[in-house]
Amino acid sequence: MRNAKILSFMEHDEEKTLSGLRLDVWTVIRRSAEWGRTCDEIERMLVRSHQSVSPRIWELIHQQVIVFSGKYRKTVSGCRARVYVLPKYAKSA
Repeated sequence: MRNAKILSFMEHDEEKTLSGLRLDVWTVIRRSAEWGRTCDEIERMLVRSHQSVSPRIWELIHQQVIVFSGKYRKTVSGCRARVYVLPKYAKSA
Protein backbone atom coordinates (compact mmCIF):
# COMPACT_ATOMS: atom_id res chain seq x y z
CA MET A 1 0.00 0.00 0.00
CA ARG A 2 2.85 2.37 0.81
CA ASN A 3 4.33 1.90 -2.69
CA ALA A 4 0.97 2.81 -4.21
CA LYS A 5 0.91 6.04 -2.19
CA ILE A 6 4.47 6.88 -3.26
CA LEU A 7 3.65 6.20 -6.92
CA SER A 8 0.52 8.32 -6.66
CA PHE A 9 2.55 11.18 -5.18
CA MET A 10 5.15 10.82 -7.95
CA GLU A 11 2.41 10.98 -10.60
CA HIS A 12 1.04 14.11 -9.00
CA ASP A 13 4.54 15.59 -8.99
CA GLU A 14 4.96 14.78 -12.71
CA GLU A 15 1.68 16.49 -13.44
CA LYS A 16 3.01 19.69 -11.85
CA THR A 17 6.24 19.68 -13.92
CA LEU A 18 4.69 18.98 -17.33
CA SER A 19 2.77 21.50 -19.40
CA GLY A 20 1.01 22.01 -22.70
CA LEU A 21 0.75 19.16 -25.17
CA ARG A 22 3.36 17.15 -23.24
CA LEU A 23 1.01 17.16 -20.21
CA ASP A 24 -1.95 16.22 -22.44
CA VAL A 25 -0.06 13.24 -23.91
CA TRP A 26 1.13 12.09 -20.46
CA THR A 27 -2.42 12.39 -19.08
CA VAL A 28 -3.87 10.25 -21.88
CA ILE A 29 -1.25 7.57 -21.20
CA ARG A 30 -1.73 7.78 -17.41
CA ARG A 31 -5.51 7.41 -17.70
CA SER A 32 -5.13 4.34 -19.90
CA ALA A 33 -3.24 2.53 -17.07
CA GLU A 34 -1.74 -0.82 -18.10
CA TRP A 35 -3.59 -0.79 -21.45
CA GLY A 36 -1.37 2.08 -22.57
CA ARG A 37 -1.66 4.07 -25.77
CA THR A 38 -0.01 4.17 -29.16
CA CYS A 39 1.01 7.42 -30.82
CA ASP A 40 -1.79 6.90 -33.34
CA GLU A 41 -4.40 6.54 -30.58
CA ILE A 42 -3.14 9.64 -28.79
CA GLU A 43 -3.22 11.64 -32.03
CA ARG A 44 -6.86 10.71 -32.59
CA MET A 45 -7.88 11.32 -28.96
CA LEU A 46 -6.26 14.76 -28.86
CA VAL A 47 -7.10 15.61 -32.49
CA ARG A 48 -3.45 16.44 -33.15
CA SER A 49 -1.02 15.56 -35.92
CA HIS A 50 1.67 12.90 -35.77
CA GLN A 51 4.24 15.68 -36.13
CA SER A 52 3.06 17.24 -32.87
CA VAL A 53 2.41 14.10 -30.78
CA SER A 54 5.41 11.95 -31.70
CA PRO A 55 8.04 14.44 -30.45
CA ARG A 56 6.13 14.83 -27.15
CA ILE A 57 6.25 11.04 -26.68
CA TRP A 58 10.00 11.08 -27.33
CA GLU A 59 10.45 13.88 -24.77
CA LEU A 60 8.40 12.00 -22.16
CA ILE A 61 10.46 8.86 -22.74
CA HIS A 62 13.67 10.83 -22.23
CA GLN A 63 12.22 12.35 -19.06
CA GLN A 64 11.56 8.74 -17.97
CA VAL A 65 7.89 9.43 -17.20
CA ILE A 66 6.63 6.97 -19.85
CA VAL A 67 8.14 3.80 -21.31
CA PHE A 68 7.58 1.36 -24.16
CA SER A 69 5.48 -1.45 -22.70
CA GLY A 70 6.94 -4.16 -24.91
CA LYS A 71 3.55 -4.51 -26.62
CA TYR A 72 2.33 -3.48 -30.05
CA ARG A 73 -1.12 -2.70 -31.49
CA LYS A 74 -2.27 -2.00 -35.02
CA THR A 75 -2.88 1.56 -36.14
CA VAL A 76 -5.95 2.53 -38.17
CA SER A 77 -3.86 1.97 -41.31
CA GLY A 78 -2.85 -1.52 -40.12
CA CYS A 79 0.75 -0.74 -39.17
CA ARG A 80 2.33 -2.09 -36.01
CA ALA A 81 2.70 0.60 -33.32
CA ARG A 82 4.42 0.64 -29.95
CA VAL A 83 2.27 0.93 -26.83
CA TYR A 84 3.45 3.39 -24.18
CA VAL A 85 2.64 3.22 -20.45
CA LEU A 86 3.77 4.76 -17.19
CA PRO A 87 6.85 2.99 -15.79
CA LYS A 88 4.82 1.27 -13.04
CA TYR A 89 2.86 -0.62 -15.72
CA ALA A 90 5.88 -1.79 -17.73
CA LYS A 91 6.44 -5.52 -17.62
CA SER A 92 9.36 -6.49 -15.44
CA ALA A 93 12.44 -7.73 -17.24
